[in-house]
Amino acid sequence: DLPRVASVEELGENESSRRLRKMAESIAAFARNAKHRYSASYADAIGMREHDLEYLRITHYVGRFDNKWSYPTT
Repeated sequence: DLPRVASVEELGENESSRRLRKMAESIAAFARNAKHRYSASYADAIGMREHDLEYLRITHYVGRFDNKWSYPTT
């Protein structure tokens, strides 16, 4: 469960396609932004975000939502 900092309409219900998409798009955007400002100090952060993004894709997207929307890339 997430604290109520945003509406359920924006984030979607727990384990929903909407929630996964919001999380994946946010993480991908964070990684892309870090790549645009790349320096050696960002390398670990980019790698961790890409690892998290791949974990979400394999664990929650493939076979469940992959026919509904395209998974974001960095």
